[in-house]
Amino acid sequence: MVDKLDTEIARYLIDNSKLSIRDLAKLCNVSPGTIRNHLQKMETDKQIIAYTTRLQGKRLGLEEAILGLDIMPEHYTRTLEELRKLTFIKSLFSTSGDHSAIAIVISKLYGKSMNECIAEIEATEGVRNVYPSIVNSTLK
Repeated sequence: MVDKLDTEIARYLIDNSKLSIRDLAKLCNVSPGTIRNHLQKMETDKQIIAYTTRLQGKRLGLEEAILGLDIMPEHYTRTLEELRKLTFIKSLFSTSGDHSAIAIVISKLYGKSMNECIAEIEATEGVRNVYPSIVNSTLK
């Protein structure tokens, strides 16, 4: 069950994932031990999946794309598990709507071009179509 403190912690971490436990404790008016316990539980319960960095990829010479993926229903779970193993996929979301999944890809970071990354995704069993949108700049 999510309580008010969990929501408050999440709000602060969304704004700045680099906040220390001590800083979170001050912001939330609780002890560092309380924050540590809540973070540990939130991680165990998979409420917090990762602490991450958002980049302006173009400024670093990287390419970033948001890919809409259509996955055959009979291969859905297995295909998502295979896609999760690809290091150039930084985020993977199970979705409803126009696509059955969305992948955030950063190429060149691992020595592959965006075309090579997309080709590897397209070759994954169960992937029916890939709809790429190349990120020009991150606005927020």
